[in-house]
Formats: sequence, C-alpha cells, structure tokens
Amino acid sequence: MLIPNSVVNNKKPGRILQYGHGLFGNLGEVEVGYLGEEADKYGYVLCASTWIGLSSQDVPAAIAVLANDLTGFAYVPDRTVQGMVNALSLMQMMRGAFSRDEVVTFDGVSAIDTTRTAYFGNSEGGIFGTVYMAMTQDVEYGLLGVPGGPYSLLLPRSHDFMYEYAMLKRRYPDPIDRINLMQVMQLLWDRAEPSGYMDALNKNPLPNTPAHKVLLHYGLGDAQVTWLGAQAIARSAQAVMYESNVPEHDEKFFGFEMLKDTDVVYERSGIVGWQYDAPPVPLVNIPPDKEGDTHESPRRDARAQEQMNMFFEQHKIVNTCEGPCTNK
Repeated sequence: MLIPNSVVNNKKPGRILQYGHGLFGNLGEVEVGYLGEEADKYGYVLCASTWIGLSSQDVPAAIAVLANDLTGFAYVPDRTVQGMVNALSLMQMMRGAFSRDEVVTFDGVSAIDTTRTAYFGNSEGGIFGTVYMAMTQDVEYGLLGVPGGPYSLLLPRSHDFMYEYAMLKRRYPDPIDRINLMQVMQLLWDRAEPSGYMDALNKNPLPNTPAHKVLLHYGLGDAQVTWLGAQAIARSAQAVMYESNVPEHDEKFFGFEMLKDTDVVYERSGIVGWQYDAPPVPLVNIPPDKEGDTHESPRRDARAQEQMNMFFEQHKIVNTCEGPCTNK
C-alpha cells in the first residue's frame, strides 16, 4: 500500500485504487514512478497483491510444465484462482477494520475513504482485472489497461510467449497439433481468465454482485497483448467507442455503439484505442515488431490518465484526445 503526500497533507481521505501488475511480475510494480505521480495528483491510496499463478514466483514451475509434462498445466489456473481470492480479499481488508488502523491514520484522520474504490491494471493486470471486475462486490469502476482474452488468442501473438512457444514447437512440430493443444489448455484456463467471465461484467452479473463499468485502453502495435483481445472483452462489456477511434488497417469496428467525439456518456463501459506511429501488425497470428511496441504507452499518457480519473470520479467517459488518440 502507498499513501501519497497529498492525501496526508490535505487531510482528505483518498480513493482506494487497487493495482494489478503485469506478466510474471509481483505487487512491487505498484511502486513504479508514474503511478506515484498519479496517486499524488488525484489523491489515490494505492494497494496491490501478487497475481500468483503467473507471477515472478511461478516462472520455474510454469517453464517446467511447458518443457516436460503439459498434463501439469492445471497448476497455472489453480494458482490463478488463489491469486484472485487474494486480490478480492485485499480490497475487503482495505475497506474493513484496516482503514481505521493507526498505521493509516494521520492527525486523527484515516487516509482511506472506504466509500470510494476503483481498480486499475495493465497487461496481465488488465487480463486478470477483467475477472476481478466481474467478481468483485466492492468495486464498481475499473480501468483495464492493454488487456485481452482468451489466452489462446493472445499467446501466439505475443513476444512475451516466444521463448515458451519455442519449447512447445520442439515437442509438437505440427502446427495443427499446437492449435489443438492451445484449445485444450484453454478449457482449463476458462475458469481463471477473461473468456469465462466477460459476460458477467455487466450483461449477466454474478449473484449479489453489481453490474460493473469498465474502461479499456489499448495501443495499436502492442507486441505483448494484441488489441484483438481488448475488443473481444469490450464487446462483451457492451462498451461504447468514439467514431474517431484509430483503426489498425481499414477495418470497421463491429459490435460497438459509436459516439461522436464531443459526446459524454455516464454510467457506461467504453474502449479507446491509441496510435503511437507503430508499424501495422501482421495479418496472421504472429507477434508484431518488438521495436514498435506500444504496450507501455497508454498508461503513461496524460490524456489517458485524465480520462481514467474522470471515469472514476464523475462516472463519465470523455474523449480527452478531442479526436483520434494519436501522439501528434
């Protein structure tokens, strides 16, 4: 947990913002500089847990499964379920008795506003954040940064999977076998990744769980999580999109309610694409050029940060780019 100086100095409790880290990372990612700056500017109290299952501590076991015996693949979704329980429990702890603990109390005022919560995750944090947002009873609004699903769609298009994919290719040289293998693995993964929960975001909420609103940000040219996965989640979340949303090639955006750039909508989910002059992605299921990778770009864009804060604070979606979101 990180409490910014602005919250303490202003003696105004801050919104609880739970952060979700990236692939094979850990909770320490919440300490990266731009997050601290955002928290200080907007008054967020940051907290994070580790996505066990695909965290830094899981690397040796995950590689051993891929290299030696794929029948042990259930290790990944099993552990991921526990990681999700941990994340849900963290927010309940932050909203509970911990918010009144002396360690978060300054001059008699708690730094934590238990009535205001939000979620923000990037990459794996956007992927597992989709599951989190479908399941949480404590958070209604979330920003899913460069997310996607299902994993069987994402992995062949990701540079992050190339080392592991090379191991699979040596063991299964026939591409048809590999395609079938990915789908069989997906059957186990469905209970722990977006494909099993997309429709529960707001179409068919889980019992005793609110309909959630999510804002998705993705970058064209992302070499780690394809934008195709973000759009799949957004369609299931009944997300709106601006007419000027940047296309990868000349495709039409199917399945979205389109807004004019000046429109402002409240209490809805939305999706925004960002173009940073990356080369066009391949038309087949291989990763884009790593040199043009935009994976880290949207989260560090001031316009995206402002849009996220308005979504959390005022429950509205505004086109902060005032047109297509590009770096020009």
